Amino acid sequence: MFQKLKIQRSRETKYPAELVSMMELLPTMHDVADELMTCSDAISRRFQLKDETTTASEKLALSIKLLTPKVAEHKEVTI
Repeated sequence: MFQKLKIQRSRETKYPAELVSMMELLPTMHDVADELMTCSDAISRRFQLKDETTTASEKLALSIKLLTPKVAEHKEVTI
């Protein structure tokens, strides 16, 4: 999933190149959010199956779950 990103200004717009680059990254950010959610779910399931008390991995899974909506809800900036 993680690959080298080639960011370039593909078309002429009135927006600065930096803003265009950030908007082009939005689909990648959504993919990363999905991947984080998948990893978080897998970590949570693993430790729920073992019936263990709270561990560092569960705390990591919770942190990922809290972070994911913020990444997924990131909106394009309109000027």
